[in-house]
Amino acid sequence: MRAAGAGDEAAAALAERRPRPERYRRLFGHTARGPVPLYGGEYGDDTLFQQPQRLADLAGLLAAFGLRLAHRERPDHVCCQLELMAFLARKEAYAREGDAEGMVEEVTAAQRLVLSRHLGRFAPALGARLERADGGGFYGLIGGILQRFVLADCARFGVDPGPDDLVLRPDREDHLPMMCGGAAEELVQLGGGPSAGGGR
Repeated sequence: MRAAGAGDEAAAALAERRPRPERYRRLFGHTARGPVPLYGGEYGDDTLFQQPQRLADLAGLLAAFGLRLAHRERPDHVCCQLELMAFLARKEAYAREGDAEGMVEEVTAAQRLVLSRHLGRFAPALGARLERADGGGFYGLIGGILQRFVLADCARFGVDPGPDDLVLRPDREDHLPMMCGGAAEELVQLGGGPSAGGGR
């Protein structure tokens, strides 16, 4: 697959580079609205009411599959959305292996929803911003990998991806601080209680 091959090349190049804390701070800052925002709600010309709707939509998806955020993090953070997609992909593979057609339909519909309304809408622009801001650096390569894999998923599910020049929404002064977990921690975790669609 062409996207996978390009991703392999980028991953090989990435292995030769190391993330640099000072560059992370320069690119992402300490608020939800750094120079290169990592939050989907910061992209697009959303109205005042659309951003809370997007956050509620993602929170509902997480809850529907028995997932919760490990920290006081916004669910539109790119890592949260990628972890949700990874969970859904594993669940889809499990369902296909067990010929559970109902579950396959449920999780593929959820993946399509995440891509069409959230990750696929802003990730191409996030990846492009990282490539422009960091060139051949560690985070620039991460941006290229993000673009390739999200575009491949959009193609698989028949979803039109967002443009790579999607504008940032109008800036406001009430920046919210980011909550960063440890390097080995996942932002999305399995919840402790029963869920509507989560159990294997």
